[in-house]
Amino acid sequence: MKHYKNLGKRVLSLFVALIMCVSLLPTTAFAIDKWWDVPHENNSSCKRCANAMHGDADHILITEWEGLKGIRYCTCCGRQWVIGDGCADQGPACEQNPKLHKYEVGEAKEPTCTATGHTAGRVCAYCGDTIGQETIPATDHTEVTIPGNAATCTETGLTDGKKCTVCGEITVKQETIEAKGHTEETIKGKAATCTEDGLTDGKKCSECGEILVAQETIEATGHTPGEWEHDDTKHWRACTNEGCDARLDEQAHLYSENLMTECICGAKNPNVQPVECNHSRLNYVDDKNGMTHKVVCATEDCGYEEEAQQHVWVGDKCAFCEAEKPCNHLQYGMVATPNGDGITHTWYCANCNTMLEGFEKADHKMSVKDNGATHTATCSECGFTATEEHTYGDWSAETGSCAEGYSKTRTCTLCGHTHTFNRPGVHERNYEVESIDGETHGEHCLYCDTPMKVAKHTFVNDVCKVCGAAKPTTPPVEPECEHPGTEKTWADNEDGTHTVTCSCGNYKEIEKHTYDLDGNTKCKCGAERPATPPVEPEVCKHPGTKKTWTDNEDGTHTVICSCGNYEETEEHTYDLDGNTKCKCGAER
Repeated sequence: MKHYKNLGKRVLSLFVALIMCVSLLPTTAFAIDKWWDVPHENNSSCKRCANAMHGDADHILITEWEGLKGIRYCTCCGRQWVIGDGCADQGPACEQNPKLHKYEVGEAKEPTCTATGHTAGRVCAYCGDTIGQETIPATDHTEVTIPGNAATCTETGLTDGKKCTVCGEITVKQETIEAKGHTEETIKGKAATCTEDGLTDGKKCSECGEILVAQETIEATGHTPGEWEHDDTKHWRACTNEGCDARLDEQAHLYSENLMTECICGAKNPNVQPVECNHSRLNYVDDKNGMTHKVVCATEDCGYEEEAQQHVWVGDKCAFCEAEKPCNHLQYGMVATPNGDGITHTWYCANCNTMLEGFEKADHKMSVKDNGATHTATCSECGFTATEEHTYGDWSAETGSCAEGYSKTRTCTLCGHTHTFNRPGVHERNYEVESIDGETHGEHCLYCDTPMKVAKHTFVNDVCKVCGAAKPTTPPVEPECEHPGTEKTWADNEDGTHTVTCSCGNYKEIEKHTYDLDGNTKCKCGAERPATPPVEPEVCKHPGTKKTWTDNEDGTHTVICSCGNYEETEEHTYDLDGNTKCKCGAER
């Protein structure tokens, strides 16, 4: 009974030992590399959460249950899973529960030129969280200059750059400088001489000295001998090349043994006496004057010459000098040809077309014909013609009247054509205000003395401030007619005035209406005061025009239309501001 009692314990011990052996051989039993790569089968065999991992020597698994789900995490690697929910991996357990951080001493990191570093501090072995680490700022670059090089005429250069002496990083990149190209300078050549070679012009760079166009050799020209020259003892031929004074073939005179008279150079043999010339051979030389020729000895160096002789014509040539017989211009007459300058012509022989001396530029002899708007001038000698505009003299004095118009004339100084200018007879102001009578003043027409711009005097201290006329001491007295049976009549002129006429026939005057009858509404001539102020005449109907009223400060104003066709002087009409102000701005 005792043996059976211990049998159960032994069996249980063997079962536990078997399970432990299996758990110690995971790679053999399951043939996997990592236990968490095993696919989930069920809660009893999953390598993430089943009892198979419970006995793993490297993992200490702790399970906490929340209702039907269990949270299992490993205390050595820190990861956790949810049991009963597909064994979902939730990552490091300390991210869910900060109390599970496993902090260890971290590794310090030195800063670089561009990246910060940090102190060691402490680092969680599960999630990498740090505590106590302090950031060390980047040290920045320690720059040093990378020297560049200047560009040359043919090679590019580089600007200065910069790099860090610690990390080697290029902080300022070097940039290419384009080659400058050559600066040409002329190498002056020299001309070849008779004995020395010359050089053509060349070119070189003034910066680097490189020869761009090589000079080429110009071969020496060699001497060019001229005519023989000599003195008393020797002769030579001088080189005719410019700048060369070399004497060629220079040697003593050579005379033959038979005492020839001269050397090859023309020098006379001093040992031979000259023979007197008998002028047996004569030459005839034309004097080129059409009349004579010279007679000279043909013997060289004789120098004999006779007086000029008249040509002896045989046909058209001289029998001695063969000069051609000149044309007798007077025999054939002359022809004038225009020179094209519009002023002169030249005379030529009608036979040989030779220009006659003294007649190279003769002035045209012109006759002028009036064409109306122009005139035509014709030279009577060469036939040259030119049509031109008239050349007028000064205007004549203007004649006429303002009533009939005015005219003036001017005359062409070449053909006599008369040009007449007419203008209408319009009065023109003289802009000088003068007293006309005791009541009015005005200007006068420049041409006919007709009064213009007539207005009433404006007296200030008994003197008109416009024209300076003195105020009359008493108003003009209407002449009294004492003929028995006479009477006055007043006739309305329908222009704001009436004419007063005495039956005696000696008195007649024009006056403005005086509305002193019927309550100041009617004039003695019968004219009635207008119910409304007179309407200004419509002068201009052009769109955009307007009238302006300018106070003349003499009881009148000037009305001007912007069309430029109307200007008139009127008395003030105080029809604004309760009949106290005129439209020109003057106040009553």
